Amino acid sequence: MATVHPFPNQSVRALVHSVIQMYAAGKWTRQQMMSQVHDTLRQYGISRLNINNYNVRIVEPVITSAGVFPVVIIEGGEVSASIGCPACHSREAGYLAGDSTVTVMCRSCGCIYQFRERKEGLK
Repeated sequence: MATVHPFPNQSVRALVHSVIQMYAAGKWTRQQMMSQVHDTLRQYGISRLNINNYNVRIVEPVITSAGVFPVVIIEGGEVSASIGCPACHSREAGYLAGDSTVTVMCRSCGCIYQFRERKEGLK
């Protein structure tokens, strides 16, 4: 028989967002953040959740001799370069790929997002 899970409401989204903010602020480790987000999503029987203007999703865990560690990917859509990270609003990002649309990873929270470079002559 199938399990019926409750639908994650706005308070669940706020919880996940605050967990990511705690990690970005250096108050939680990356693994604490990933474990909490993973456990929260699993509680609702989902592997992806949209929060404001970004998504979190569970991917294959990392398996080591020390144990199994959940992995969560934070993905933002295309944003303005002046806004910064859609998850934590940090402007510290590392270049990953792209020319006219640049893909970067936030150095604070790990969110992967894109923005369009401003063309010369445009304001």
